Amino acid sequence: MKSIALWRRGCLLTFLLLLCLFSFSQQNFHVSGKVLDETGKPLGNVTVAQKDSRNGTSTAVDGSFHLNVPSGNAVLVFSSVGYESQEVRRNGRHDLSLSMKISGSSLSDVVV
Repeated sequence: MKSIALWRRGCLLTFLLLLCLFSFSQQNFHVSGKVLDETGKPLGNVTVAQKDSRNGTSTAVDGSFHLNVPSGNAVLVFSSVGYESQEVRRNGRHDLSLSMKISGSSLSDVVV
């Protein structure tokens, strides 16, 4: 009887430890910020995506965005037509405001 009770306690302890590890591995980090153009005006409809993932969002009319990422060191890619794409590493920051530069390529090359 003692061995069965000891085995049950061991299984329960193992289950609880695995449950704790699983809950810590699923932690999300909130990132927000504002995207501006070179003159300081807010940019709407800029795509903000986590690199190598389907996780992403777009900026609002005022240039603001909010995104949850699963990693504290996630790389975010900012892109918009007519502007150079930028990659920014989060590095534990919660605010990632940035300024986008106008692309050197001509907009006449874009086919809709």
